[in-house]
Amino acid sequence: MTTITSREITPTFPTITTDTIVEALQHLSPKYLPDVLQFIHFLEYKSLNTQDEAEEDEALWNAVQAHQAYKAQHPDEALERYQSGAEFMKAVEEL
Repeated sequence: MTTITSREITPTFPTITTDTIVEALQHLSPKYLPDVLQFIHFLEYKSLNTQDEAEEDEALWNAVQAHQAYKAQHPDEALERYQSGAEFMKAVEEL
């Protein structure tokens, strides 16, 4: 079992630079480099999805707010319920 004696792992993270990461990679066994690269790809994917999810969340929240505003302006309108698909199709065939 190998122990790390030259570095300490601390729970606080100082400002991390690319040089810091490259230096850490140089201390890593080459057998772990494919895992590191896969994790980097995962982080890239996650950052893209996080941005997409934030945009989707904003769009959904805007839709909720628009719906609430509409309901406030039209309090007498109620949701129509249909007992069957055929009844619904009959109601919307004129649209």
